[in-house]
Amino acid sequence: EGTASGYMLSGRFNATDGIAVGSDVVLTGIKVGQVTAREYDSKKQNVLVEMTFRDDIKIPGESTVSIVSDGLLGAKYLKVEPGGSENNMNSGDEFEFVQDSIPLVELLEKIVVEAEQKRKQPVTPPPSAKTRENPFSLLNP
Repeated sequence: EGTASGYMLSGRFNATDGIAVGSDVVLTGIKVGQVTAREYDSKKQNVLVEMTFRDDIKIPGESTVSIVSDGLLGAKYLKVEPGGSENNMNSGDEFEFVQDSIPLVELLEKIVVEAEQKRKQPVTPPPSAKTRENPFSLLNP
Protein backbone atom coordinates (compact mmCIF):
# COMPACT_ATOMS: atom_id res chain seq x y z
CA GLU A 1 0.00 0.00 0.00
CA GLY A 2 1.08 3.63 0.20
CA THR A 3 3.56 4.75 2.81
CA ALA A 4 2.34 7.66 4.89
CA SER A 5 4.32 10.84 4.39
CA GLY A 6 5.71 12.53 7.47
CA TYR A 7 8.24 11.62 10.12
CA MET A 8 8.60 8.46 12.13
CA LEU A 9 8.59 7.97 15.91
CA SER A 10 8.46 4.66 17.73
CA GLY A 11 7.55 3.18 21.08
CA ARG A 12 8.11 -0.17 22.75
CA PHE A 13 5.15 -1.89 24.37
CA ASN A 14 4.68 -5.10 26.33
CA ALA A 15 1.06 -5.47 25.19
CA THR A 16 -0.32 -4.13 21.92
CA ASP A 17 -3.73 -5.87 21.85
CA GLY A 18 -6.03 -4.23 19.34
CA ILE A 19 -3.35 -2.14 17.60
CA ALA A 20 -2.46 -2.87 13.98
CA VAL A 21 -0.75 -1.21 11.04
CA GLY A 22 -3.10 1.62 10.07
CA SER A 23 -4.34 2.30 13.62
CA ASP A 24 -4.78 6.00 14.34
CA VAL A 25 -2.37 8.09 16.39
CA VAL A 26 -4.29 10.85 18.15
CA LEU A 27 -3.15 14.05 19.89
CA THR A 28 -5.71 16.19 21.78
CA GLY A 29 -8.52 14.32 20.05
CA ILE A 30 -7.18 14.89 16.52
CA LYS A 31 -5.68 12.22 14.27
CA VAL A 32 -2.06 13.24 13.68
CA GLY A 33 -0.60 10.02 12.38
CA GLN A 34 -0.91 6.29 12.05
CA VAL A 35 0.84 3.06 12.95
CA THR A 36 3.09 2.04 10.09
CA ALA A 37 4.82 -1.02 11.60
CA ARG A 38 4.42 -3.34 14.56
CA GLU A 39 6.92 -6.07 15.19
CA TYR A 40 7.96 -8.30 18.06
CA ASP A 41 11.55 -7.81 19.19
CA SER A 42 12.71 -11.19 20.50
CA LYS A 43 15.90 -9.70 22.03
CA LYS A 44 14.07 -7.13 24.14
CA GLN A 45 10.92 -9.27 24.54
CA ASN A 46 8.59 -6.43 23.55
CA VAL A 47 6.80 -4.96 20.57
CA LEU A 48 8.29 -2.11 18.59
CA VAL A 49 5.53 0.08 17.18
CA GLU A 50 6.46 2.61 14.52
CA MET A 51 4.22 5.61 13.94
CA THR A 52 4.30 8.16 11.16
CA PHE A 53 3.29 11.70 12.11
CA ARG A 54 2.20 14.57 9.89
CA ASP A 55 5.09 16.95 9.20
CA ASP A 56 3.18 19.96 10.52
CA ILE A 57 2.63 18.30 13.93
CA LYS A 58 5.42 18.66 16.47
CA ILE A 59 5.54 16.25 19.41
CA PRO A 60 7.30 17.63 22.52
CA GLY A 61 9.97 15.52 24.17
CA GLU A 62 8.92 13.57 27.29
CA SER A 63 5.52 12.91 25.69
CA THR A 64 3.67 9.71 26.60
CA VAL A 65 2.02 7.38 24.12
CA SER A 66 -0.75 5.08 25.38
CA ILE A 67 -2.90 2.43 23.79
CA VAL A 68 -6.50 3.37 24.56
CA SER A 69 -9.90 2.36 23.24
CA ASP A 70 -12.69 4.49 21.89
CA GLY A 71 -15.37 3.67 24.46
CA LEU A 72 -15.77 0.22 25.93
CA LEU A 73 -15.96 -1.78 22.71
CA GLY A 74 -14.58 0.78 20.26
CA ALA A 75 -11.45 0.49 18.18
CA LYS A 76 -8.11 0.94 19.89
CA TYR A 77 -5.73 3.71 18.95
CA LEU A 78 -2.56 5.38 20.18
CA LYS A 79 -3.05 8.52 22.24
CA VAL A 80 -0.19 10.98 22.66
CA GLU A 81 -0.06 13.08 25.84
CA PRO A 82 2.25 16.04 25.18
CA GLY A 83 5.33 16.15 27.38
CA GLY A 84 6.77 19.13 29.17
CA SER A 85 10.00 19.41 27.21
CA GLU A 86 10.73 22.55 25.21
CA ASN A 87 12.45 20.43 22.57
CA ASN A 88 10.41 18.48 20.05
CA MET A 89 11.00 14.86 19.18
CA ASN A 90 12.83 14.26 15.93
CA SER A 91 12.26 11.66 13.24
CA GLY A 92 13.58 8.32 14.44
CA ASP A 93 13.16 9.12 18.15
CA GLU A 94 11.58 6.64 20.52
CA PHE A 95 8.94 7.51 23.13
CA GLU A 96 10.42 6.95 26.59
CA PHE A 97 7.04 6.79 28.30
CA VAL A 98 4.50 4.28 27.01
CA GLN A 99 1.38 2.73 28.45
CA ASP A 100 0.36 -0.71 27.29
CA SER A 101 -3.01 -1.80 26.10
CA ILE A 102 -5.25 -2.86 28.99
CA PRO A 103 -7.15 -6.01 28.04
CA LEU A 104 -10.93 -5.61 28.17
CA VAL A 105 -11.31 -8.24 30.91
CA GLU A 106 -8.88 -6.34 33.16
CA LEU A 107 -10.71 -3.10 32.45
CA LEU A 108 -14.06 -4.63 33.38
CA GLU A 109 -12.59 -6.12 36.57
CA LYS A 110 -11.28 -2.68 37.51
CA ILE A 111 -14.72 -1.12 36.97
CA VAL A 112 -16.40 -3.84 39.07
CA VAL A 113 -13.88 -3.46 41.92
CA GLU A 114 -14.34 0.33 41.96
CA ALA A 115 -18.12 -0.06 41.97
CA GLU A 116 -17.89 -2.55 44.86
CA GLN A 117 -15.74 -0.13 46.87
CA LYS A 118 -18.20 2.69 46.29
CA ARG A 119 -21.09 0.45 47.28
CA LYS A 120 -19.42 -0.38 50.62
CA GLN A 121 -19.02 3.26 51.58
CA PRO A 122 -21.67 4.24 54.14
CA VAL A 123 -24.36 6.49 52.76
CA THR A 124 -25.36 9.19 55.23
CA PRO A 125 -28.97 10.19 54.77
CA PRO A 126 -29.80 13.88 54.79
CA PRO A 127 -30.41 15.05 58.38
CA SER A 128 -34.04 16.00 57.78
CA ALA A 129 -35.02 12.52 56.53
CA LYS A 130 -34.92 10.85 59.95
CA THR A 131 -37.10 13.38 61.73
CA ARG A 132 -39.78 13.16 59.07
CA GLU A 133 -40.06 9.36 59.32
CA ASN A 134 -40.25 9.23 63.11
CA PRO A 135 -41.96 12.14 64.85
CA PHE A 136 -40.68 10.90 68.26
CA SER A 137 -37.00 10.94 67.27
CA LEU A 138 -36.75 14.50 68.61
CA LEU A 139 -37.75 13.28 72.09
CA ASN A 140 -34.97 10.69 72.43
CA PRO A 141 -31.89 11.78 70.46
